[in-house]
Order: sequence, then structure tokens, then C-alpha cells
Amino acid sequence: MDDKIELRMWDTEEKQFMSHSRVLESRVSDIEKNGQERFIFQQYTGLNDKDGRKIYAGDIVKHEDFSIGCTIDLNITGVVKMVDGSWCVERGDNGDYLFTETGTNEVIGSIFENPELLEV
Repeated sequence: MDDKIELRMWDTEEKQFMSHSRVLESRVSDIEKNGQERFIFQQYTGLNDKDGRKIYAGDIVKHEDFSIGCTIDLNITGVVKMVDGSWCVERGDNGDYLFTETGTNEVIGSIFENPELLEV
């Protein structure tokens, strides 16, 4: 895991993400004058998915976890969130830690660009 804090920002008017470098280039006064509701910050978890893509809070992740010798497999498609100091994948009442030794993750979208992925 990476110990640097990295952010991306969702622009609710432009309907697109601003990269970490663009967030750093933005002046706080520009963000403030445009209104706090316009921009939503999302933190990088420090983890990458199975294809090397960075995982951010608010990403929709297909999480597959299994334990050798255990009959219970946990497969969940949900939203990445910080819960009690740990990054988790949640969907309704179900969830799992984002990082597990036997699990894999695949980013399949974000809550802003692909909310339909969470529909039942």
C-alpha cells in the first residue's frame, strides 16, 4: 500500500473526474468560488485492482474472496467506502474488507458514471 494521500475530484457540472495532478494545480479559491457542492473529492485507497487500476472511494468494485479449505466464498459487487478506519466494499447489508489476502478486486465503474451497476 502507498502512504501518500492522493485524490481525484468529480465535477458535478462537467460530469467528469479531475485527475490528482489537476486537483493539485487547482487553486482552493477557484474550487471555493464555484461552490462546494460542485466538486466531490474521493481518496485513493492505496490499492490497485487486478489490472493495476487505482481504487478510489466511490468506485464500484467486483470483489471476489475465497478461503482455501473453507466452503464460503464471498463475491460482491459494491461501493468502496471507509468504514471504521478500513476500506470496505459494501452493497446493502453485505460487505467485505477491500484488502484480503485471498481476495481480488476489479474496478468496473464509479457511483457517478455507472450507478446502474448497483441496481438489483
